[in-house]
Amino acid sequence: MLAVYGYFRTWRRTGLWTRIHEALRLRVRRRAGRHATPSAAILDSQSVKTTEVTGPRGYDAGKKVKGRKRHLVVDTMGLLLAVVVHTADLQDRDGARLVLAQL
Repeated sequence: MLAVYGYFRTWRRTGLWTRIHEALRLRVRRRAGRHATPSAAILDSQSVKTTEVTGPRGYDAGKKVKGRKRHLVVDTMGLLLAVVVHTADLQDRDGARLVLAQL
């Protein structure tokens, strides 16, 4: 296993990666003179074409894309609050529920 990827896996498994991200987001918000907790958020999705044969993927008929879809929630500064990646055939309303459940 590659050293960097090994650290990433360990940090992700233990929750350290999330804590680092939250600490950095808090620091950026404070330096910008904002409250620690955002008062508003923006939800969006994007379908992304994949060329991989293996791994989960689906077909987004609305976008005519075979691949994956990501749902993101960002604050008003564009800082990431939550993300979910899944097959592109998942409806936006269902993806929104999944990503909002992380908040």
